Amino acid sequence: MSWIMKDEAGPVPAAVIPAWYDAILLADRGYNEIHALGITIAMTDFEHIRQVAEAWRRDNPNSAGGVCLVWNNEVYGWKDALRDPQNERPGVHAVASDGALWRSEGGNDHDGAERWVPVEEDA
Repeated sequence: MSWIMKDEAGPVPAAVIPAWYDAILLADRGYNEIHALGITIAMTDFEHIRQVAEAWRRDNPNSAGGVCLVWNNEVYGWKDALRDPQNERPGVHAVASDGALWRSEGGNDHDGAERWVPVEEDA
């Protein structure tokens, strides 16, 4: 798991995060963000996202290459190339056949994301 806790001043110690956040974060084993009091908490299990995509590829051998689109721990789509972020909601992960990982960011659920950003796992 990669935990990212930050506010405008930088990293936030886990001790200042209310306990009820834990229940919300654990409710979604994939990507989940909570915005409260200017604090963003993100929990991402990158290996799990890759495993979900790999299992989908095994079950769909005609979809070689391209990227699997993962939301809420499920593959909901496939594209032949990483493109058209405006067609996806922010927070979607795209997994390439070589394991490379991107996340859609910016925008909103109605108008779609603004861009694909490579995931930096050591962040």
